Amino acid sequence: MNFHQAELRMDRSLSKQSRQQRVQQVIKDVRGLHRVRPFQLGLGRCENTLIGIPNRLKGISCGESKRLAFACEILTDPQILFCDEPTSGLDSFMAAQVVSCLKDMSKQKKTIVVTIHQPSTQVFLMFDNLCLMAMGQVAYFGPVSKVCDFWKELALSMTIGLECPPTFSPADHIIRTLSMIHTKYEESEYGMKMYRKTHGKGSKQVMGNADLRRGKKYPAAFFTQIGVLLKRSFLTTIRDPLLLKVKLFQVVATSIIVGVVNFRTIITGPTVMNIEGVLYNTVRDMNFMFLFPSINMPQYTILPIIYSIIVYFMTALTYMPCFILPMLVFGGFYISFHSIPFYFNWISFLSWFRYGFETLQINQWMNIAIISGCENGTNTNSPDDYCPARDGIGVLYRRGMGTSSSAMFINGAILLTMFIVFRLIGLFALLIRCGSADLQKGVGVVRDRDRDKDRCQIDNDRI
Repeated sequence: MNFHQAELRMDRSLSKQSRQQRVQQVIKDVRGLHRVRPFQLGLGRCENTLIGIPNRLKGISCGESKRLAFACEILTDPQILFCDEPTSGLDSFMAAQVVSCLKDMSKQKKTIVVTIHQPSTQVFLMFDNLCLMAMGQVAYFGPVSKVCDFWKELALSMTIGLECPPTFSPADHIIRTLSMIHTKYEESEYGMKMYRKTHGKGSKQVMGNADLRRGKKYPAAFFTQIGVLLKRSFLTTIRDPLLLKVKLFQVVATSIIVGVVNFRTIITGPTVMNIEGVLYNTVRDMNFMFLFPSINMPQYTILPIIYSIIVYFMTALTYMPCFILPMLVFGGFYISFHSIPFYFNWISFLSWFRYGFETLQINQWMNIAIISGCENGTNTNSPDDYCPARDGIGVLYRRGMGTSSSAMFINGAILLTMFIVFRLIGLFALLIRCGSADLQKGVGVVRDRDRDKDRCQIDNDRI
């Protein structure tokens, strides 16, 4: 996991060896991270262990998973670090080690913002500044060392017992009493005094984010991201044996059923429609494989190949590797191309299934000189004497399809072009949505200077 993170998130100017060294440093011994003090993440023993899938595939423990997530974040040595409950799932010793590491990072002029629930006394006292939230509002924002004095001052103003007993953990006492004092604080004389003090008139400044938009948006190049994600998707697939077996069984079972029903079909007049149905269903069944993201292409390319190989050999179709993208309505099976109403012709040309089905049809029928039993063009009402055409070219004419091998290559080029274009359209749509979201977030934020003077602020070198 860390190697993939390093390739995607670390600066593109770094060599592969430098990234691997950084990953090994983080996994085995992040020695102070910034040469302040030694710190062990304890990930060395599970370096080659699968992360696992809950209730399906056994992997690393919950604590190791939490430490791995933490290691991925500190991999790039960030200047600002937001940690959402970094100690959840860890024992008290490891939780203290993680917070100690964060404190070391803050001493190197880094801003660390942490959300935490039910910290131990040791962990609680490691923090520099504390922000308490109650009912969506800030109940306290200031140094940790003064929170108990603040609680005593509240107790005097609201005439209720809020003092922290000597034998109590300050964090447990604050959490226990915080919900009770929220409404009473607003009604107290002290609360109204603080409200008037922090909500008075003051100068306001509009802050933008123009500086944040400069520079490269992503550390890794586009094709590097694609390569890393494809590799990760492939490894994820082969390392989940249960899901892989289910998918393989589904594909193999379906293809065998189709192959048994149409086993070694002999080309005669009545069986022409059967063969066309096999070709059509072969393309149609693979349609869903291409509805998944591009990073899942390894598994959803292998599965159609397995399906096509089994069906083609069992049904005695012409053997040729094929790559198709189906579309069911105007693909040429239910209605021939020359029978489509003129006002729907444009839909037929936009149908990627048209080009895939036509390619298979040309490949199948182009070299069929005579259809058995149709030499004289017999076409009666009897199913046994039905002849759609005398030869393969006639079958193609009946469908309104091309009859030369050049049409196959043209269709293949069109399919490849459509595949790339549709992916690019999806990419541009995501970029447009992300850009509009950034513009909405970039609208100026009003800031009250007088209020900031009365409230404690987070320094860059403190938590």
